[in-house]
Amino acid sequence: MKKNIIVLNHNEKKTFSTILNRLMPEYFPWWNKIRIDDCYIRLYVNMNIVVIQSDINVDREWAEEGYYQFNDKRANFDDPEHEITLGDLYGSKTGDKVRENILNLFLAYYPGENVKEIRFYANVTFDDI
Repeated sequence: MKKNIIVLNHNEKKTFSTILNRLMPEYFPWWNKIRIDDCYIRLYVNMNIVVIQSDINVDREWAEEGYYQFNDKRANFDDPEHEITLGDLYGSKTGDKVRENILNLFLAYYPGENVKEIRFYANVTFDDI
């Protein structure tokens, strides 16, 4: 543990990725698979925040449609210079639901740290992860 941070180890990240991959597609059919690269809890006086950095494989057709809807243009997902994040593909209501579901699953998996908020970052890929 670093000062003011609890870092999840490799096995904890792998286990939580498995939990998300089993349960999130029930709520979000476009969710194929996530790999958590980094996950830690930032400790504050009144509440704690979990931060997740990841790669996520999503349904390509859903991604194309969502990108167009929220960016008013088509994306070239095959261009390695054009990085797409999950937040580029949906609006705030869906984003809120995704974070709420992930937070609830995190609290069930890793209870007791007074986590009240989540910061979730996911780079989109269509490759196997």
